[in-house]
Amino acid sequence: MASQCPKHGSQLNLYCQPCKSLTCPSCTEHKGDHHETENLDSVLSEQKEVFESVLNGAKNEELSCKHAIQELTDLKENVAKSLAEENKVIDRVVETRISEILQEAQALKIELQNIGKAKVDKIDQEIDRFEKRANKLENVCDEAEETMSHSPHLYVTQHDSLIQKMKLVTDDGLNAVVVDKNPHAATFVKETGKGAKSPRLGKLLKVVSPRKLQIVQELENFQDAYKVALLSNNMLAICDSYYGSKQVMIYHKQNSSYTKKMTLNLHPSNRWGPKAIIFSGDGNFLIARKVGIEVYSPEGEYLKTITTRSKELSDDDVDISSITTLSDGRFLAGDIDRSMITEHDSLGKLIWMVRTKIRPYYIAAIQDRYVAISDHTKNKVIILDVKSGKEILEKEIPLVQGICYDEHTDSLLVVRNEGSQYQQPISRTGVVEQYCCSTGRLVNRLAHGLYYPKGLALSTDAGMLVVADQSTVKLYRMS
Repeated sequence: MASQCPKHGSQLNLYCQPCKSLTCPSCTEHKGDHHETENLDSVLSEQKEVFESVLNGAKNEELSCKHAIQELTDLKENVAKSLAEENKVIDRVVETRISEILQEAQALKIELQNIGKAKVDKIDQEIDRFEKRANKLENVCDEAEETMSHSPHLYVTQHDSLIQKMKLVTDDGLNAVVVDKNPHAATFVKETGKGAKSPRLGKLLKVVSPRKLQIVQELENFQDAYKVALLSNNMLAICDSYYGSKQVMIYHKQNSSYTKKMTLNLHPSNRWGPKAIIFSGDGNFLIARKVGIEVYSPEGEYLKTITTRSKELSDDDVDISSITTLSDGRFLAGDIDRSMITEHDSLGKLIWMVRTKIRPYYIAAIQDRYVAISDHTKNKVIILDVKSGKEILEKEIPLVQGICYDEHTDSLLVVRNEGSQYQQPISRTGVVEQYCCSTGRLVNRLAHGLYYPKGLALSTDAGMLVVADQSTVKLYRMS
């Protein structure tokens, strides 16, 4: 209900726009035509609509803020739970590793104790031998001195006999005593007139210098990088997405980083994706594609295909999954269907073949004489003599999916996953590790926290290590 005008007593039922105030019809007549007025009810209706619109907008914004607060609160709780779970995983991994280290330390202590006991027993035997010899010499010398000083006549008659006794005792093996034929172990020698030197324990176990890694570059945007190869620190080849696009990408080093140069056009006659890649001695690419090994020039031109199977075998009977080069252009190929390693000359001609008790998913040549083989389905790594096929070493290492040989430290570098064999781990459990070739012992864990590594390569000077880690390829400087 509008109030009354104090001047005219009429209802204030009009709204003056210029004055922004209520007015009555009489006041409007006195003000003139330049004062526009509107019916008060109309003005109230319009303003009410505007007010309600703004109010609804504010309420909606309030609801949005509350929803955002709830979502952020939930996210905060999830992050806290995730951190707690990650901490539990880290604790479990650390506890497991500590347990493994303690077990290895205990085994090493026992082994050292046994070695030391054997050497101490050997030394005690030599001491006992020398003590017996010294006693004999003492007795002979006493007898000779007594005879010479107290019975000159007897000394003259027994002179030759006394000399012979002393010679027999003195010459009885006093020239050298070998404690251990190990070239690293010490020996001690009895020198006439100087007594026995104290034995010194030498190097009982071969020591491998632990490597260290420093990441220098990370290549990204791969679908599923799984095999890599390096050529003289200047060229890098990467296999990507075996079950997808089946690509091989070539990167060149410019200044201090690698940039993509080209994508290799694989020969269309082979429908299988690349399963392994290496650089040959002449700079060409060798790419294993299940049924054969294809050769490409450094410019990416297809040259030929090398067949590793006999004519009576079908494509379904072979699966070439790994290759590694030797120093003079020869190379080895691993066939997981036949569990076999084949050696070929630089032209691809078959030289010999040997059966393996595990499938050669990954192989690495060692000094042109041995080959390291890993099979992640059996959780084993073995080292074979490439000529005789004799097994030199067998080591249980879970889920190895990449292996190479570091001749500078005589050790194997491997990538493996500490998660499930058939499921990619939720947490980052991929690691790079270094193992001694002669003993199979773990020397050092070089890197951890990788997502799902499935291939690695070492540069010829052993200064650069490349690891394929699914969507990325990591380049490390080694020291």
